Amino acid sequence: MVNVGDRQTDIQMTIVPVFTGGNVDGRFYLDEHTGRLSCSPLDRELVPAYNLSITATDHAPGHAHSSTTRLLVRVMDDNDNDPLFERTAYDGTVSEAARNGTSVLRVVATDLDDGLNGNVSYSLSNATGGLFKVDSRTGVITTAG
Repeated sequence: MVNVGDRQTDIQMTIVPVFTGGNVDGRFYLDEHTGRLSCSPLDRELVPAYNLSITATDHAPGHAHSSTTRLLVRVMDDNDNDPLFERTAYDGTVSEAARNGTSVLRVVATDLDDGLNGNVSYSLSNATGGLFKVDSRTGVITTAG
């Protein structure tokens, strides 16, 4: 809620707050009667922060007065993106005489989400028959047995 007021309480006037900057994509709405600030859905991956300017004008008879304030809105991340692999398929080769722990290949995936939401961990399905394992942090696949 954006609160606006005028110390000159003996004069009846309407104070109207409006955006004077920063609402470039029109996602924010300011109710001129209540001062309530609302917005349409935001996406941190597209715009991580908005620096809004709001001006309130009192429209006093004879000479209107106004004041401007800035409001920084930081968009918090939602876990709304799936990790994406750098490639659609990976090919690796390994000698049949390879020892356990021999590196076969490394898979890499990234997630556009921020912080913990963007962390990627790797795992293999049971279809490997226990012959391979993957480092959950690095994506390196090695022989296991």
